[in-house]
Amino acid sequence: MSLLMSLQILDHPTTKFSSGDVIVQEATPGGKVFVLKHGSVKVSLEGNEITNTSTPGQFFGEIASLKGRNYGATVTATSDCEFFIIDNFIAYLKQNPEDAITILRTLCDRITDMNQNFTNS
Repeated sequence: MSLLMSLQILDHPTTKFSSGDVIVQEATPGGKVFVLKHGSVKVSLEGNEITNTSTPGQFFGEIASLKGRNYGATVTATSDCEFFIIDNFIAYLKQNPEDAITILRTLCDRITDMNQNFTNS
């Protein structure tokens, strides 16, 4: 089951953002994980766009949350959006181990993609 589906089944609360809203700001304290329910966002680092997504279920903030660090990038809504927000990510993962496996697989995919992009440049 996907993380998105799990959050929907659990009737997890959501938060809406309007186009142009900064959802998280690079170098500010992390702690929350955001899971896109619908809408689109761009991710930027030091003012440069590095990616964008409108894929429901995409998540961000997991590294800052797990490591107790600042957010590593800025995420800005490029359309009206709605997110599931997980306040205590570690507790959530402990209570939902299947979602932990899904997240690990996604992170592995991201690392593989980064490695391929790096070796192809």
